[in-house]
Amino acid sequence: MPERTQTIYSNDVLWMTQELKSQIRKHQTALAEGNHVLFKYYHNLVNRNRCREVYYNTKVARLKDSKPKHWWNKVKRISGHSPVSNRNNTNIESSLPTQITDQRSCDELADFINESFLEPQQMFEPLDESSKLCDENFTSLTCKLQVTELE
Repeated sequence: MPERTQTIYSNDVLWMTQELKSQIRKHQTALAEGNHVLFKYYHNLVNRNRCREVYYNTKVARLKDSKPKHWWNKVKRISGHSPVSNRNNTNIESSLPTQITDQRSCDELADFINESFLEPQQMFEPLDESSKLCDENFTSLTCKLQVTELE
């Protein structure tokens, strides 16, 4: 039997299944053809609220048997609050100088932190004055920048 390819879009809500998409297509086709009987049938069949309710009820029912940490992570994801990302953030304490005893080392620490914040900006070049297009009277506070495509 040949395999069928199913496309799942990242923008789709979690409860949007292939079956529901198929029913929506049939519903729209019936509307376009003017077939009111089929249109009403598929209109009632394509009840998104029911699909949403069934999805979330089964999701919560499964989560009741899981660990509390896992449960809260899923609840946050379901409610639209994404959990804290698992990116490997560099620990700032591990990269700081170890000896902070006097005012001089506090100043050095401040310089070190300042340099670390400014480091990402070093890759950018400042704009030259010729790229700014402001009105001659400088009455407007907003300036338009001419953007050129980089190679």
